Amino acid sequence: MKKILPSDFTFSLLASSALAFASPVLAAPASQMVPEGFTAEVRGTQKLAYDSNPLRVTTGAQEAFGSITTPELLLRWKTPTSQIESDSKIDANYYDETQYNSVDLHQKLLLSRNNQRWTASVRGNFDQETTRTAEITNYGLNLPKVRSTRVGATPQISFAPSPRDRWVLTASANNTSYDNNAYVDYNTYSISPSYEHKFDPENMGFIGVNGQRYETTNGNLTSDSIGPVVGWTSLLNPRLTLSTTAGALSTNSRSNVVGGDQQTWNYVFSGNLAYTGDQDRLDFTATRARQPFGNGTETLLDTFAIAERHQLNQTIALNASGKYQSADYSSTPGINLDEGYSAGGGISYALTERTELNADYNYRHENLTTVNNAIKQHIVMLGITYKPSWSGQ
Repeated sequence: MKKILPSDFTFSLLASSALAFASPVLAAPASQMVPEGFTAEVRGTQKLAYDSNPLRVTTGAQEAFGSITTPELLLRWKTPTSQIESDSKIDANYYDETQYNSVDLHQKLLLSRNNQRWTASVRGNFDQETTRTAEITNYGLNLPKVRSTRVGATPQISFAPSPRDRWVLTASANNTSYDNNAYVDYNTYSISPSYEHKFDPENMGFIGVNGQRYETTNGNLTSDSIGPVVGWTSLLNPRLTLSTTAGALSTNSRSNVVGGDQQTWNYVFSGNLAYTGDQDRLDFTATRARQPFGNGTETLLDTFAIAERHQLNQTIALNASGKYQSADYSSTPGINLDEGYSAGGGISYALTERTELNADYNYRHENLTTVNNAIKQHIVMLGITYKPSWSGQ
């Protein structure tokens, strides 16, 4: 009998959901070539790239010059009771060092139905790319050709007994696999029931429970976490929005290593401050959450990030971003992420309404546990983006 993998279940769920939600479109008269509320957008990006350290190694970095071609197709269909969105993207990476060449696939899907009180939706994702672009760190491995495949689904159902109240149940299932045994395949699952109350048009609070599981497919580690969470979202003014959550997690880790079983309590949080002005869009985020790794471990990760886009005029825009991450381990992790930061900026120039030129630079500095030397990486991108679109009547 064939073993059913999480990825098989996820593909079946997405396929059956897509058929159910798309049935109104399939049943439309043949004469109605384009459903009302349908839009399609095509994007094409061509970039010239320089990377001083593609594998993010601590010593012996080998620079690479190349190009990245990215076609993308976005399809949307929206009615008062249904919504379907599909985002398909390909990244074709070609460098002077052929070991870094790859064709990466990315697919996102949203299916949603609603009535006056009930809403049901499912989000799906599929990503196939190399670990040098997919992983949070390289775990001290110098392997350019490892492919990773991520498949996931996030269903959600909600019920609103009144205009101010809403009960929500969100779950997720994800599978990550690799084509090299130097990495460890793993699954993650989560379930989060919550209750929301809107106090007034500008303030909403919620209380809930978060449950999570991380498990390696080789059985070396299983980690279960559960705990309460509270949150608040406030529209401080028409331009500024603040969202925060705070909670605690009890984590029970079971390992086949002698003395590897642990039980810990930890605090977790998230926050977002978003500002939208006439010429500026600023986002600041802060999170402390459990993070799965591709080397068969998981731990708490603190992340602080900021991104700003400033529109100088109708044709020129500037952008800047920065991020800091720090891992918090309850035991000796081997070679893993310790802490790191990145910073960058860029400029875009609109040639036409749908065509723009881009220039971007990013610097990355990363420290690994038990490794003395730091990872340093410089990336420069020069590109052109074309964004035609088409809408149904």
